[in-house]
Amino acid sequence: MIRRVDARPIRELMANILVIDDDPIQCRLSEEMLKTHGFEPFIAASGAEGLALLESENIQAVILDLVMPEMDGMTVLSEMRTRNFTQPVIVQTAQPAIENIISAIRLGASDFFSKPIAPERMIISLQNALKRFELENCLRTETHRQKGALSFKDMAAKSPAMKKSIAHGEKAAVTQIPVLIEGEAGTGRDMMARAIHHHAKRGGKPFIALNCSTLDEHELDKMLFGGEGQKKTAFEQAQGGTLYLDEIGALSMELQGKLLALFTGKQLSTSADDHAPLDVRLICATSKRLLNLTKQKQFREDLYYRLNIFPVYMPPLRDRAEDIPDLISHFVTKFSVAEGRRIDGCTPEALIMLTQYEWPGNVRQLENAVYRAILLSEDGHLTPNEFPQIQTSLQGAEKLRSALKSMSPQAAPAHIDAATPQVMPLKPKAQPTKDRFLSDDGRVNNLAQVEKDLIEFALKKHSGKMSAVARALGIGRSTLYRKLKEYGLETDQSNAA
Repeated sequence: MIRRVDARPIRELMANILVIDDDPIQCRLSEEMLKTHGFEPFIAASGAEGLALLESENIQAVILDLVMPEMDGMTVLSEMRTRNFTQPVIVQTAQPAIENIISAIRLGASDFFSKPIAPERMIISLQNALKRFELENCLRTETHRQKGALSFKDMAAKSPAMKKSIAHGEKAAVTQIPVLIEGEAGTGRDMMARAIHHHAKRGGKPFIALNCSTLDEHELDKMLFGGEGQKKTAFEQAQGGTLYLDEIGALSMELQGKLLALFTGKQLSTSADDHAPLDVRLICATSKRLLNLTKQKQFREDLYYRLNIFPVYMPPLRDRAEDIPDLISHFVTKFSVAEGRRIDGCTPEALIMLTQYEWPGNVRQLENAVYRAILLSEDGHLTPNEFPQIQTSLQGAEKLRSALKSMSPQAAPAHIDAATPQVMPLKPKAQPTKDRFLSDDGRVNNLAQVEKDLIEFALKKHSGKMSAVARALGIGRSTLYRKLKEYGLETDQSNAA
């Protein structure tokens, strides 16, 4: 269990706040105030520099000075609206004229303060603005999802891996060629496909999605290529738009051949200059490497090269841990509203735990875990206790690591040229044990000698007690006395039992 060090939710602890002010003293004071309360400050000394940071960084809120040379605060607000920046803006100025306040609010400012500002008031205003911003973002994303108009801005992308994937998606959107999206289950292949469609020229046209792994071959054949009782094929339904085939690797060899025939017969458009009967943009996705399936003779090589013109890779969540806080914040807002619960977010120890987990089910598993945690939460904060399965999994992994550390480490393998021979000392040659049935010269002892040795052994074993010796040898006492006399082994009769 991680020690609780802070009860503030991740919405406050992880937010990037941009300060745009030409006064260096005010900038330094704002920077210290933001750091003290767990925010990450970005400082811009001019409006142009601030707009550049809004373009390049993931900013959640802006503190803006109204009076600045060259580009004043009003111009920055107007430019932000033109460029579709939706971050909340808190305006501060030394000249709080009523007309300035009204103009700033009309341009989108969420709050207005006159300098100097009490730090407590600014922090409260920031917290409220961030909550409202997160709610607006969540509602906008879910609205886009329901309308089939998801954009690249709806995808969490702080990590370099996800930024690279979105950059590839943006490039794919401006073309008409087929796209192949590869990634593990739950990584967001469907979102990427819909974002590519939305940003393409076909954005307002139909987007038809089929999952090749959930339909049997006969049904899939009818839906793709037509058959008895099928009014329109999926290609015909997607005319002018996009056909999205998820898990394309699940297609049978026969259906792969039919799909290839559409390319070779020039029935399917593959560029903007094509005038093929089927004016459809094809986007395929798979959770398995199609190249590997091709090598295993499970996927047609000629079809693979037709589909793999523009590949886009969706990284697993374990490779984009920087996106986990934003994803959690989105899911917390989404499910808090859906369930009518007031949940502020994750505590720092819960966030540390969630970022350490590898998430084999990727974003979908994280979403389900957050939903379950919200239902379990009792005090408005998500702690590690609300994620029992993740907690147990990490504790088990930690025990295994501790056990491995306690084991003596193996020596590194030595190259055959560098290995030094080890000379083991020779063990002394073992002397052969004398067999009791052989004499010193190696001949077999006669029966009398063997009998004599046995009687001697029995006498020593039982300390000369005749009754015990006779019982052990299985003979009577009179026979024993006779043999003792015969072999010269007579003992003191006082020892007789």
